[in-house]
Amino acid sequence: MAGTRERLTITIAPEVRARLEAAVPKSERSKFVESALGKALESAARKKAIETIHDFPSVTIDGENSTEIVRRIRAERAAYLLSRHDISKK
Repeated sequence: MAGTRERLTITIAPEVRARLEAAVPKSERSKFVESALGKALESAARKKAIETIHDFPSVTIDGENSTEIVRRIRAERAAYLLSRHDISKK
């Protein structure tokens, strides 16, 4: 996260501040907090994406639901790849 920096004013619990000050040198706190926030934001975005995927409605095509279709496609692809590498045919 290089580039320009901006100031941000936030409030945190005194206990958290004390732990931060004890664990991270003063010159490294901004970088530490920026990294922690970045990781937390990525985690929140990942969680939201997973929840969105889980909320997709199930689809049924020709009697197969979406899970069965994906499993069938994966099995067919695996069989195809294995057949390409079958040395007994060579």
